[in-house]
Amino acid sequence: MLITSCDTKSLVTLVMCHFCVCFKRVKQPGAKHQQTENTKYYSAPFYKENYEQHNSSQHPVEWEKYKKASKEEKMEFFETMKSISIECFIRTNGNILEFIMDLKIVEDIVAQLFFHPNNDLEALSLEKSMVFFKKVPNTTTSYCITVKNVKQFELAFDHTSIGLLFRQMSTIIDQHKKAFGNAKLVGLNDHIVSQYVCVGVAINLERILDILSFPRVWSFALAANSSTHQFVLYLDIRIRVCPNGSLEDLHLITVPFYDRHIVENIAALICCILDALYAR
Repeated sequence: MLITSCDTKSLVTLVMCHFCVCFKRVKQPGAKHQQTENTKYYSAPFYKENYEQHNSSQHPVEWEKYKKASKEEKMEFFETMKSISIECFIRTNGNILEFIMDLKIVEDIVAQLFFHPNNDLEALSLEKSMVFFKKVPNTTTSYCITVKNVKQFELAFDHTSIGLLFRQMSTIIDQHKKAFGNAKLVGLNDHIVSQYVCVGVAINLERILDILSFPRVWSFALAANSSTHQFVLYLDIRIRVCPNGSLEDLHLITVPFYDRHIVENIAALICCILDALYAR
């Protein structure tokens, strides 16, 4: 099992099936209904029988291999077979995407560090940008994000990756809609793009957190740089880590820095980000 949520006392409240993360469910012969491909989640209270029943029916081959493995082999079983992918915190349901996010990542990084705390316009932008983030019922440690227009969401990400401004992106996707007559691309504007980008930041941070949680990862290195845009300093942080025998250089985050540009304040900002990542 992979822990996805804990309560205020650090007691586990929600876990996901590690077999679902790394392997697809087997197709059931003679099934009368379309089989789900969603990741299996378990909420407290937890019972061993529930895990065994699910693993035996949905992952029979891998489950038998896992049971026959030694204690040392079980420690590396999932890393050997298939490394954790973004599916570990995404649930798909047809044309809908659902993301499960850690509360600290959402509240302490996305909602707190990207918006000026003493600017009324920034506060309004924060309210609009966080509309996709909803707290998971019956837990105080997770947020759920539901994206209903998947095609629009994916195109927004593709255009963000090449450096387009939000307003440029909404204009280009509107041109796609007119050219191909795709109704799913209707209604995108720069405000919705900013909402998608906030979701994307949370996804990337959650993914990096999963990488840092690999059993073989016991250290990492940080590299920070900065630049000024429209009189605002931006701090760019990269992280170097070796999750599966190869050194990976990952972009962690770029955040606006509104405090005095002294070493103590910069170190405090980096510590705030790392504290949020390691809050599980």
